[in-house]
Amino acid sequence: MKKTTLIIIQIMLTTLAFSQWASPGTMSTSHGNGDQPNILGFGGALLELEESNLSPIGSPNGLFFTRQNNNGLSSIAEAYLHYHTNANQLLFSETGNLNDAVFSIDVDNGNMEITGDFEMADGRDIQFDSGLGSEIVWTSDTGIEQGHLRSTGTDAAQNFDLESQFGTVTIDGQTVELRVADARRVELDNDELTLDGFLDINTSRFNTAIQVDGNEALWYTDGRFSWGFGGEYNFFADEVRIGGTGIGAPAFQLEVVGNADISGELTAASDKRLKKNINDINGALAVINELAPKTYNFRVDEYPDMDLADGDKMGFIAQEIEKVLPELVRTGRNVESIDGESFNSKSVNYVELIPLLTKAIQEQQDIIDSQNDQLTAMQSKIDDVLSIVASLSADADDSLKTTSED
Repeated sequence: MKKTTLIIIQIMLTTLAFSQWASPGTMSTSHGNGDQPNILGFGGALLELEESNLSPIGSPNGLFFTRQNNNGLSSIAEAYLHYHTNANQLLFSETGNLNDAVFSIDVDNGNMEITGDFEMADGRDIQFDSGLGSEIVWTSDTGIEQGHLRSTGTDAAQNFDLESQFGTVTIDGQTVELRVADARRVELDNDELTLDGFLDINTSRFNTAIQVDGNEALWYTDGRFSWGFGGEYNFFADEVRIGGTGIGAPAFQLEVVGNADISGELTAASDKRLKKNINDINGALAVINELAPKTYNFRVDEYPDMDLADGDKMGFIAQEIEKVLPELVRTGRNVESIDGESFNSKSVNYVELIPLLTKAIQEQQDIIDSQNDQLTAMQSKIDDVLSIVASLSADADDSLKTTSED
C-alpha cells in the first residue's frame, strides 16, 4: 500500500514541477506572493496550489480543484486533494476537512481508506503485495469493523480468510471452508466436498437438480423426483429402503415399507448352471400337513413406522413355520411399538412354499391316482361278480319255469 501512495505523490509532484496539463484549454500561472496560491487556469476551471509551509498547522495543504464564477472573477471550490499535517494523511475531500474525506492514504503505515463504492472498469484487476498480516478491512459508519480480508500463514504457504459478522471463508492450502455463526457449513478439501446442512438447488429453469458428466442424476418436475437419466444403469451398493421413517438399518438389499404393486413380472434366479446339490423334494405332503394357515389382522396402530397392511389377512405365523421349515424364515431389523415393545421382526419366504406345495399336490395326485386304480380294479371285480350273479339268476329263473310246466 505504501508503494501505491508514493506513486500517487510522485505523479502529483511531477505534474506541478513541469507546469504541464494534459487537458485541452489555455493554461496560465499566477505570480502571487506571500500566502497567495499559485493558480493554473484551463477551460473555465482552476487548479490552485497552496504551499504547505505557508499554511497553519492541520490545515489542508495541496491542490484545490475549483470552477470559475462571475465571468472568471471568482471561483468556487469543488474538491480538495491535500496533505493533512496533523493526521499525516493524503486526503481527497469536498470541503478540505478531515472528517469528510472520501479517500485517504496514511503516510505512516500506507493504509488506504475509501468512503463509498469502489468500481473497476471491465477487464481491470486489483493487485497488491499481500505480505503476511496484510488485510483489507471494512467498517460501519461508527468505525466498528464489519469484516476483513486477511492474509496469514508463512511465506511458503500463505492462507487467506474473508470474515464478516455473518460468517467466514478460509483458504488454507488446498482447503476452502465456509463457516456461519462459527459452525462449519461447507468444506472443499482437494476434490472432496463436505456439506453440513441443507442444499437447496434452484430447479426453475431446467428442472434438473444434479447433473453428473452431463447426465441428469436427479431430476424434479411436476412435484415428483426421478432418479438417473442418461447413464447406463443405476447402482446401489448398500441396502435400500423405500417408505417408512428410516428407523433401523434394512436387513435386506431392498426393503419396502408398505404395499408394493408390480405391473410387470417378478422373477428369481433359477438357471440350472447356477445351482448345485440338486435333489428332489420328498415327503412334501406330510410337511404341508404340519403347517397351520391362519387368518389375522396386523397391529397397525401399535407399529406405525412399519406401515403394516390393514384389513383381514390370510397367511402363516413365522414362528410356527420356523419349527417346520426354518429355511423359509428370516429375522429382520429391530422394530419398536409406540409402547416401547422392541424385537427383531421375522418374515416368511412365501415364494419358496410354491415348490413345496407343488410337490405336495403331486404326491397327493399320486395317492389319488393309486386309489383310482384300486377303485377301478375293485369295480371290475364287482362287475364280474354282478355278471355271475346275473347269470346265476337267469339260470335259476329257467329252472323254476321248467319245473312249473311239468
